[in-house]
Amino acid sequence: MSVGMKTVKMVVAVVVAIYIAQLIGLENALATGIITILTLLDTRRASREISRVYLTATVLAFGIATIVFWIFGFEVWAFGLYLLLFVPLAYRFKLSAAIAPVSVLVTHFYIAESLVWTWHLNGLFIMLIGSGAAMLANLWMPGQVPLLQEMLGEVEAQFRDILSSIHDRLLENVLDAGRLKSDLKHIESAIDSLNQLALDEYDNQLLTKDNYYIEYATMRSRQLSILERIIDSLPNINLQTEQNQKLAQLFRLTSEEFDQSNSGFDLLTTLSQLYAYYRNTALPQTRQEFESRAILYHILIEFERFLEIKSDFYTQTTLK
Repeated sequence: MSVGMKTVKMVVAVVVAIYIAQLIGLENALATGIITILTLLDTRRASREISRVYLTATVLAFGIATIVFWIFGFEVWAFGLYLLLFVPLAYRFKLSAAIAPVSVLVTHFYIAESLVWTWHLNGLFIMLIGSGAAMLANLWMPGQVPLLQEMLGEVEAQFRDILSSIHDRLLENVLDAGRLKSDLKHIESAIDSLNQLALDEYDNQLLTKDNYYIEYATMRSRQLSILERIIDSLPNINLQTEQNQKLAQLFRLTSEEFDQSNSGFDLLTTLSQLYAYYRNTALPQTRQEFESRAILYHILIEFERFLEIKSDFYTQTTLK
């Protein structure tokens, strides 16, 4: 959601909350707007959670303040004693986010020098109306699926580039390690952004929960770790052989078919055929050939896991 849309939603929610507070005759009605601002978070789940924290903390704080002011009177040091008791309990029960707004409501007792039940109701209604207005405003939350798909496409385009670069390195004894490392960092950042947006979208779902994009980001992150290990192995390949060419063809084919809708089953079949080819070729004749073949075989094993991760993801998501 854009900053402009967030601003409009906040302004509407705050104004409505204050008008409702004024309509029912609450004292300090503007405080309702402040509670609305503090409760209007980026996701519905976050707003619900902070509302629960505020309401629970309000009951606790009002109870402590009532006892302290009733015994010691409306003194500044009595308010300090209230804080001395309330703050540790707020941290103990994970209500620390509510310390400031709830303590502002407690000052209403101090200013009025009264503990009558109407002041307690006034504070509770301020909290209820403010948090309620925020949660109602968050019912309007535009879906992020189009943006998620766009970000997903960017991640896949970057993966295709990396796979293509590995293909080129296997055919040519040239590797720009610095550029590849930079590309890997960009993909990692893109996956993190996708995952964060996917988490926000998941938290905004009310009736049905779909975590496809969260699982997708996790899957690509696991694949990225494998590509990092493969790229670390590439500088140790010093010979250009037919085995290099065969493996390079697999990376090129994967790059061309790299897509969220690809099950990876056909690519795993091709990889199995490559395994058979490696087993049936003549044994290396020199130490250098042996070392090069071993690295190629290691890359093949790693890449098999790369494809299996995608095929497992495809199977799991299509069965839901």
